[in-house]
Amino acid sequence: MLSLKKFIIVILCALYMLGCGKEKDDVLHLGLNAKIVEIDSDKHIIYVSDMNGNIEKVFDEKCALDCSKAIEKGNIIYVNYEDVNDVRIISFEDLAVGDEIIINIYDSELNNTEDTINVEAIVVEQIQLGTQRM
Repeated sequence: MLSLKKFIIVILCALYMLGCGKEKDDVLHLGLNAKIVEIDSDKHIIYVSDMNGNIEKVFDEKCALDCSKAIEKGNIIYVNYEDVNDVRIISFEDLAVGDEIIINIYDSELNNTEDTINVEAIVVEQIQLGTQRM
């Protein structure tokens, strides 16, 4: 039978080993503002630039965003600001050059902006059309 001291040591070792394997949480950045400067409909990629007035430069002059995941999950939306209860799922084809959008991106994807050589486009979780026209 294990003594109390050995039992505590075994528990502490087990907790330590569990803690070592834990990955850093992948934070979802909500509400990143951008403007669409180009659209590649075949690849479902939009190219965006930072909005004027953004405090932190995220996208610079032109950054590729892969919308495939957002399309698959039905996460391209439009909110009518006059009637907040009017939230609609829209299609990729509803987006147009010049539109202002609000993007949700995971931190792991956002960090890919620093590695533009190996990454074709950053995968986005959700896109909200900010331009009011529907």
